[in-house]
Amino acid sequence: MILLKGSAVSRGVAIGKVYVYRAFTYEVHEAYFEEGFEGESFAHFTDAVKDAEAELDALIASFGEQDEDKTQIFEAHKQILTDEDIFERVKEEIYTDHTVTEYAVQRVFDEYIALMRKVNDPLISERVDDLRDVRNRLLRIIGGGKEENLAKLPREVIVVARDLLPSVIATMDRTKVKGIITEKGGANSHTAIIARGYGIPAVLDVKDATKILKSGAKVIIDAANNNTTGVIRLDPDKETIKRYKKKEKRFAKEQSETRSFLDKEARLKSGERIQIGINIDTEEYIEAVNYSDFVGILRTENIFSGFDNPPSEEEQLKSYKNALVHANGKTVTIRTFDFNPSGIYRFISGKDRAKNQLGVRGIRYSVLNQSLFTTQLRAAYRASAFGKIRILFPMVSCVEDLLFARELCESVRSELTEERVKFDSTVPLGIVIEIPQAAVAADLLAPLCDFACVGTNDLCQYFSAASRGETATAPWHQSYAPAFLRLVKSANETFKRFNTPLYVCGELAAEQMGAVILVGLGYEALSIDETCVARIKRILSEMTRAEAETVANKALSMTTEQEVLEYVRDVFGEYRKKTEKL
Repeated sequence: MILLKGSAVSRGVAIGKVYVYRAFTYEVHEAYFEEGFEGESFAHFTDAVKDAEAELDALIASFGEQDEDKTQIFEAHKQILTDEDIFERVKEEIYTDHTVTEYAVQRVFDEYIALMRKVNDPLISERVDDLRDVRNRLLRIIGGGKEENLAKLPREVIVVARDLLPSVIATMDRTKVKGIITEKGGANSHTAIIARGYGIPAVLDVKDATKILKSGAKVIIDAANNNTTGVIRLDPDKETIKRYKKKEKRFAKEQSETRSFLDKEARLKSGERIQIGINIDTEEYIEAVNYSDFVGILRTENIFSGFDNPPSEEEQLKSYKNALVHANGKTVTIRTFDFNPSGIYRFISGKDRAKNQLGVRGIRYSVLNQSLFTTQLRAAYRASAFGKIRILFPMVSCVEDLLFARELCESVRSELTEERVKFDSTVPLGIVIEIPQAAVAADLLAPLCDFACVGTNDLCQYFSAASRGETATAPWHQSYAPAFLRLVKSANETFKRFNTPLYVCGELAAEQMGAVILVGLGYEALSIDETCVARIKRILSEMTRAEAETVANKALSMTTEQEVLEYVRDVFGEYRKKTEKL
């Protein structure tokens, strides 16, 4: 029996036979044509774009209302397909450099892909897949190839692939896919997101998976453990299969029990109430809002990406009103845009894209684009007439950043008052603590905020000078390191001194061990991904305040992240035995 390991991005156990999926490949060579054929070559490109649009429209039309996540993927692909910058660059390649159509397409798209890969943000770097997907679709159409996907599978299988692009994962026959194994991909990839949504066990980043695992071979996917490592067992013996069938049943039972916590209040075993918020990417209906206490983050840059041009005040107002309607009276925290060069190329010049890689994001981008920022603030304040909102400013590093935002808000309130527009003049204003400077300056910022949240993903990245999305630096991105936990604790203690509410909105809060430690550090509110709500409520219900504090204090006293992880896993031993003991 051969063991392989990778990143467990969607929990579960799967037993089945391998189906190796190999995507369409079109070999493109550097080539040029003689002067005089520019029009013909460009027409070849525009025809391919029209055909690709038709394919995407057909896919979108095939999805039902319950497939909003899939629809958004292909709508984003249409935006990339018709992006003016890309279109003009391909035209330039053809008319100026006389590049043949297929090489012009590959060359231009590869430029954008290289740009995306330089961004030290896994959420952004994963968007490379969208560019690759659109590029491949165009090249296939230009080359006359047929589309290959997982829409029609002969039987139940465990899909193994080098990578699964968004169009493939979104159109697969999920009734026949028992598990997914890929050589590439991470926790924020489309594959991971959709696998979690469907409850399909998935292990990604498995080295040489397509070489080692052959179609028809029997494998077991073990992604049921409460950590990020998934195990693949190739050619298991009968006894191993028997044990894993039992584990599969136990996991299903445990999942069912966990789901029963979804509509319960989050309370510690000792009775204390913990507020649970959710982080959302869209103003569309999210069922988990019904099981949460508030919306901790509405990522407005994703709303921006739904438009060909910067959305108007009225268009933004409509989006924010929709979010409030779906929130059913709960507070919605509107995080002002945190642009990165992902699906919003049209809003950011090439010069500014380079700046973004050095940190011109969030409030810093707003400082440089006050007109765009003012429009967003006007829409947000106007939305406050229809429900409870808060406004959250990302990437604040110093007092000057916050003062700029507050002054602009005051200016917007004055304008709306003069215009006799109805709005709530007391909308709370807050900041995201995701730059170490802000955490250190907590005593200066807390008195100027109505609330704040700790974004542990970026805070840890900047604190450790290591990106979790980069293989080379990932080992240094240590969110359980005692030094980082001390920083997170210090920020909370400082904000409490000023009676300024503070919550956590990063991945650390969405992990069971992390949630317990954060509560032990004194946090009373966590905002997490909708898929994590039930299991976080459950683990909190099994810990008293005193037990959580003991775990947190012990972690703070240690010297390395590995010591912390080993200790916490031991503490959780009895809980983990429910699904992990074989």
